Amino acid sequence: MARNRFDNLEPGKQEAILQAAGEEFAEKGFEAASINRIIKRSGMSKGSVYYYFEDKADLFATTLERSIQLIMQEIGWFSLEVLGPDEFWDALLELTRRSVEWARRNEWWVKLGKAYHRLQQEPGAEGAMGRMAEVGRGLWTSIILRGQVLGVIRTDLPLDLLVETVMGADQGGDRWMADHWDDFSEKELMKIVDARVDLLRDMLDKENEGWDR
Repeated sequence: MARNRFDNLEPGKQEAILQAAGEEFAEKGFEAASINRIIKRSGMSKGSVYYYFEDKADLFATTLERSIQLIMQEIGWFSLEVLGPDEFWDALLELTRRSVEWARRNEWWVKLGKAYHRLQQEPGAEGAMGRMAEVGRGLWTSIILRGQVLGVIRTDLPLDLLVETVMGADQGGDRWMADHWDDFSEKELMKIVDARVDLLRDMLDKENEGWDR
């Protein structure tokens, strides 16, 4: 019931709550995060926050889930079915670039990214963090399957191995970028983004299938 109420809240207020909660959880962790500080940051009343969320765990889970939905909406995520082989990699590069541009306008997302690994280890946060990982796993599975159908992604390894390998590289790259976010200009960050996508392509590209010994 509470989650449905949040869904019906106007987008601007939703984003204010997500930003306030994201910053608080990133800075303090799940256990030490304070509902009162989140309320103060968001400008919402205490009663209204509990109207939209059952408890802190519900707020934490919603923050993670909705932040993913928000960024996908903002960068213009589309159905993979519309992609053909010629535009597959360019489309993924463009989406990745847009996500970095969005993150530069929403520093709370970067802070949450910096805290991602730490939050994974926190008692009480594992469930929501696990569900977030499953969202990422689902996205990468869909991307790889579509690429295989189009003949641009290798098929010589089991699907789950490809997914886990790419997720490991992607999460490690995300963590590094979050930790070094302030060390680079936007132009430099984009060069790193381009190289990261190129690295993933080298791992997955059908043309690299097999190894002549």
